[in-house]
Amino acid sequence: MSHSRIIQVSKERVEENERLDSSSLEIEERLHEINGVDYVMEPDSSREVELDWLKEELDKVGFALDGEKITVGKDETFLSDWREKAVEIAEEFSLWKLKEVASGVFFSAFYIYDEEFGYLMPLWEWARQVLGNDQTYYVGGIIDYHY
Repeated sequence: MSHSRIIQVSKERVEENERLDSSSLEIEERLHEINGVDYVMEPDSSREVELDWLKEELDKVGFALDGEKITVGKDETFLSDWREKAVEIAEEFSLWKLKEVASGVFFSAFYIYDEEFGYLMPLWEWARQVLGNDQTYYVGGIIDYHY
């Protein structure tokens, strides 16, 4: 079993008292959208450590994180990598793995909660949706989930 993160993002700065946490109704109502999740909790590590981990994950899709500000990238390299991996896995005919690749979870188990979409989505899928939109996003709540 593993742990990963649910990250709240918004086009507006998220004040500390507005950050989603593990007891937020918005999260509890949407946990079924993450395959195999069994519980959520507040991260054990500091926010700075959590943001460093998020920065590593965002780097994989060509996005930047400066403090709590996410700058959307324009580089589509991660989409090419995604397509190549999908073809490779399809040839193996591993349906479980193909589902993980298709959703983007194969590359990163981070999920994004963007109120504009209204549901949780894997980081790579969110990145595909917002790629090139010249929008800045801000990090809100960071929630640890176990799967």
